[in-house]
Amino acid sequence: MWWSTNVPPSVTNATDVDLLPNSTGGTSILTTIASPAIIPGGTYYLGVQNANNVTVNYGIKVNFNVSGQFSGGPGVLISSITASGSATTLTWTGPAGAQFQVQWTDDLTQPWQTAPDIIGSSTSDFSYTDDGTTTAPLGPRRFYRVVQISQ
Repeated sequence: MWWSTNVPPSVTNATDVDLLPNSTGGTSILTTIASPAIIPGGTYYLGVQNANNVTVNYGIKVNFNVSGQFSGGPGVLISSITASGSATTLTWTGPAGAQFQVQWTDDLTQPWQTAPDIIGSSTSDFSYTDDGTTTAPLGPRRFYRVVQISQ
């Protein structure tokens, strides 16, 4: 997993930080004394690299100002992102009865687009599949974020 404060990370950018080198999982804690420095309110990028020839399911959770609370708590926890050639499925947990929308962009220098679907669940399990029909045709890369719109 790569982290950058400048642009979306890549394995060729010397300023990017490899948070979990040679790892199949784990946790990395960044602080305001990290190098490069984390500035409150700043923009940061995380990237996941799959060095294998097979599909890998992964999830990323980012907590701010919640020291010691990395094992859950309120809010949204992305549990998996599964991509194939024809669709990407996001699965997450959140407050039961909440409603969410998924935002996407193919270029982080451009504005986020909001998918029209309202995702709800009577349980705390949620999912969204993007096959390009309600967003835009899927290209070589796409970035997602999940936004809670009601409790």
